[in-house]
Amino acid sequence: LAFLVHFIGDIHMPLHSGDHDDRGGNDREAAYGIVPGLNLHWVWDGPLAERAISGNPPIARRYSAAERAELAGGKAADWGRESWQISRDFIYPETFGCDPCEGELPRETALSQELIERSAPIARRRVLQAGLRMAEYLDRAFEPGPLPEEDRD
Repeated sequence: LAFLVHFIGDIHMPLHSGDHDDRGGNDREAAYGIVPGLNLHWVWDGPLAERAISGNPPIARRYSAAERAELAGGKAADWGRESWQISRDFIYPETFGCDPCEGELPRETALSQELIERSAPIARRRVLQAGLRMAEYLDRAFEPGPLPEEDRD
């Protein structure tokens, strides 16, 4: 169960699916505001994820059917594609100020307060999606009877 929770959480963190020959941002030094010496991957998995979890309104609450329908659903491949797209379309371009598909990116960067504030809602949405999708997956796994056909792959 611990591995399942870890893997479902990881696939929702964008830099686990994003890569610019930098091991998902691990090879890009990044300051988080005034905190130096981190790497881009850690910024998204650490401080931004923590900010998402501790923000308001609290994420540990009951979600309506409409909220679950908007945020949950899909399969692991879909979740990974969403993360990859966020990396390609938001994280790399916003962090480095250039198209990540055109040329080499700088080895170091610093996330400004403005970029951190623009990134926080994206991180929060991914954390929410991970939690709701994990709950959905576990609910289906513990239903009596055989797994539905779509969950067997």
